[in-house]
Amino acid sequence: KENKPAWLMGSISELAMVRKVDHLTGLWNYEKFMENMGKNLRENKGYLMVFGIDNFKNINVKNGRTFGNRLLKTIVNILEENSDRFTKLYRLDGDRFAVDFPWKTRADVTAFYRILKKELEKYCTVSAGVVDYYADDGEDSSIIYQYAESALDRAKKEGKDQIVFFSFEDYQKRLEQIQFQDELKMAVKEEFHGFYLCYQPQIRGEDLSIYGAEALIRYKSPWRGIVSPMEFIPFLEQNGLICRVGEWVLRTAIEQCVRWRKYIPDFHISVNISYVQLRQEDITDRVLDILGESGLPGNALTLEVTESMQLQDYSYFNKIFYEWKRHGIKISIDDFGTGYSSLSYLKSIDVDETKIDRCFINRIYNNMYNYRLLSNIIELAHGARIQVCCEGVEKEEELFSLMELHPDVIQGYLFAEPYEKEKFEALYMKPEVEEYRKRIVQEERFRCLHSDDLQRFYGVLNSNYRQRDILKNTRLGL
Repeated sequence: KENKPAWLMGSISELAMVRKVDHLTGLWNYEKFMENMGKNLRENKGYLMVFGIDNFKNINVKNGRTFGNRLLKTIVNILEENSDRFTKLYRLDGDRFAVDFPWKTRADVTAFYRILKKELEKYCTVSAGVVDYYADDGEDSSIIYQYAESALDRAKKEGKDQIVFFSFEDYQKRLEQIQFQDELKMAVKEEFHGFYLCYQPQIRGEDLSIYGAEALIRYKSPWRGIVSPMEFIPFLEQNGLICRVGEWVLRTAIEQCVRWRKYIPDFHISVNISYVQLRQEDITDRVLDILGESGLPGNALTLEVTESMQLQDYSYFNKIFYEWKRHGIKISIDDFGTGYSSLSYLKSIDVDETKIDRCFINRIYNNMYNYRLLSNIIELAHGARIQVCCEGVEKEEELFSLMELHPDVIQGYLFAEPYEKEKFEALYMKPEVEEYRKRIVQEERFRCLHSDDLQRFYGVLNSNYRQRDILKNTRLGL
């Protein structure tokens, strides 16, 4: 009568629903997941599990996307067969799914995951992150999902093929890591604000005179204070920032060496270089350009590469090292003895120096086996015309032992810890200050060791070694 339809046929509501359904699997999609979770957080409590297929990209590469799609559908079948009418299933994206367990227990969720894992074991492994939620706890659906994803990320990083329940402490640590990464990026962008260098002296083994110093990077956060290099250097390497920071370290250390050679003409500087830097296409020219601009002779610079880096591409690295060595730069293997294949490095990588790790130096005066092992390493290196630096020397007894083994360079807290340039200068370049005079007295005492003192010392060492043999044989009944 009024030209109004009594009812309406069409697909308006169907189109709305289609936008909320995953076309491949038929499960609800991310949009519907966020909508439903928002309602859940007002009315229910329970657990949210987000899981993903481990190495799904590799599965697709190996078997093809058709196989990968069939695997996704297989997962849907397993989920539906093991779910009750209250459990809600979603495909979020790619290989990532979500399962909502309203009013379920932690044991229920764990049992569900184990079934899923068992059913899929012939196809793949799965990792899962789980978070519990409560009605009216103030969290929205995006935050709950973020918590579950954080737990899933932890499961992946800790070996995969496992379920991890959300820990707010772990999440807070992860959030702090992300914030710290952003802080480091900003520090690099702002002309390396917060970064500075410390210098640890390197001492000649023959007469305990100053040989030079190793430049060591440090970072002071405006929020956290001094941050350990063990923490910030991996972040720099993971984000590629180590290339810019490493170049700044090299330039700063070389410029400092130029200034210090006015006081000590043959002063030498050692600088660490990262594996990530070595993989830059133009790293050879970058280093030579910085050296050339400074005016420092190449033989005053040593570049240290860490042995724990896998330098198996010998021809690649030797080509770089050859060009640097042509300009006098020395190449050193740092942390020798702690990496993958120490002796093969001496054979295959063209190096000028090896730095013996502290693990060989520690308590050498009380361990004849370590003493003999270190003696053989030094003899082997010298036989190959490779200079030896023993680092981590902290006790006088360790120094006494090394004096008999004749390493070329000694480094460690016994002489000095890494200092900022002002204190380093006071120790080694300013005779008028007290720190300089105290250092001279200490080093002179080390030089005045008499041969009979050393003989007595080694007599004690051999005696200790024999006593351990007697005790060992007694325990064995020999």
